[in-house]
Amino acid sequence: MTLRPILVTAALFIAVSTSSYIVYDENVHDGFAPTEELVKHLAAASDPLTDQVFSPGNREANFKRYGIEGELLKETLDLATRYDDRFHKKLTQLVADATDLTAMGDDLCGRTQDVRPRYGALGWLIKQDKSQRRPIDLDRLSRLERQEWVVTAQIGAVYTTVELADGRQPDATLMGIAGIIAQEEEKVTEGYAPWGAGLFRGWSWKDVTALHPGIEDLTRQYFAQMHLLLEIVHGEEGICGA
Repeated sequence: MTLRPILVTAALFIAVSTSSYIVYDENVHDGFAPTEELVKHLAAASDPLTDQVFSPGNREANFKRYGIEGELLKETLDLATRYDDRFHKKLTQLVADATDLTAMGDDLCGRTQDVRPRYGALGWLIKQDKSQRRPIDLDRLSRLERQEWVVTAQIGAVYTTVELADGRQPDATLMGIAGIIAQEEEKVTEGYAPWGAGLFRGWSWKDVTALHPGIEDLTRQYFAQMHLLLEIVHGEEGICGA
């Protein structure tokens, strides 16, 4: 008699498990399983910055959403204005003359969801020279092309780690971009300080600047250049509107 309840429970468990598997299997074959497109859509939806508009009037709001604040915000805005005055026409022509518009569109227009434009621009605006990464010199720039270092860099992994994480930090973009420029992708993706996962594991912009002297200036240059480039490609006559 004592075995009967156990047998009944076991039978119910097997029945429920079997039914669940059948429903799942039917859903898969009927097209209800998550597709690659759906997965990418969900990833995009979890990025709170996919609605950004790249225009001169939105620079300050966008920079603030990257986590740039205080004196760094003022300096970045001033630099973006100076770049706009001096290099807008030049960058517009370089975009028009670019030989790989497909790659540029993928990186800068957001046509794929793996990496958003604010990260995709790294491959076009950051060069690696003597193992150091730094923004390109717009004065000397004669051709706009994707840099080779991005092939092995973990840009997508950093983006996913800091931007799509539960409990995303307000300065996730600032910290993520700085980590890539400083060639610290592994520390970022593994959650090592100062890119620790969470408030109590060493997430600190102040510590980033202390460990990497000059990184604040490099990130300021990048964000100013990046926003101007995205303003051009997302503008009325830009490649992203084509």
